[in-house]
Amino acid sequence: MSARLLGWAWDQPVSPQAKLALLALADGGENIADIVRLTGLTTTQAIDAMTELARAMLVLWRDRRPYFRLGEVGYVDQDHRPIDEG
Repeated sequence: MSARLLGWAWDQPVSPQAKLALLALADGGENIADIVRLTGLTTTQAIDAMTELARAMLVLWRDRRPYFRLGEVGYVDQDHRPIDEG
């Protein structure tokens, strides 16, 4: 996991548990059991963290591909096009 990813996750305006869940997802976690295993959170804490992320997350679709945003501004895709433009 890169230092840039760690910094990005930690800068997000979410709880510390949600930040840990973000890092677990970035590290390959695919479900609540993975998040619990990778973070040491309890199952209830992991569910609460994912619920918090779901409330803060925006999913934009371009050509059948989802892009997930957590409030950051100016995110661009691999072709350097803003993802919130058609």
